[in-house]
Amino acid sequence: MLAFDIETTGLDPASSVVTVVCTQDFHTGERRAYEFGRVGACEPQNLGLLRKELIDAFNAADSLCAFNGVRFDIPFLHKALQLEQETTTSWLFKTTYILEAARLGIFGPPHTFGLNLLCQHNHVAVKSGSGLQAIQFALTGQWDALFSYCADDVRILCDLYRRRFLNNPRFHRVIDLRAIAHASTYKQDKPHATQEQETQTEPCAELLELRQRLAVYTEFCVCLDD
Repeated sequence: MLAFDIETTGLDPASSVVTVVCTQDFHTGERRAYEFGRVGACEPQNLGLLRKELIDAFNAADSLCAFNGVRFDIPFLHKALQLEQETTTSWLFKTTYILEAARLGIFGPPHTFGLNLLCQHNHVAVKSGSGLQAIQFALTGQWDALFSYCADDVRILCDLYRRRFLNNPRFHRVIDLRAIAHASTYKQDKPHATQEQETQTEPCAELLELRQRLAVYTEFCVCLDD
């Protein structure tokens, strides 16, 4: 799975541009940055090559993940980089999105939450800045700061997926990211696990059940207080 995040100079791809796209391989930890803003300012002749490298990397990934990719990142890339519809569609089909899954009611009644709020409820370090700061970094040519901000978002995504079981910041329920992740995301490292290895994985399922029972008990207590 290839986690990714993009930064832009605005919300409308018709009047804004992509400044950087950061990726991180969930399994290997390999990171890559496609710095369109820096290259456009310093080596504009290489923008076409950079675009091709990004497309090739996304096409080669067995799956992709983003926080709000279905409503922003991928549609923005489609218009700003003038992608073929077939390319964009293939990315959408193999991408998982935590926020969209919440909107669709996969984690409970339809709801939304910000990335920082999700991090705070799961003891994951929050983002190092804001989207407005990222725009300012690009406008003032602070490319290193822009790269760090974007890479931080991707690091957070991978941290959340590694935890797999997350506290839902809106409900007393547990989010199991395996419910939306590509089949290869949580695959066993070895094709045939030993009986001892299988036994070691059982507490995870038991812990999930215990957390769900605790959530029901907590909701019951809240009703009594009311």
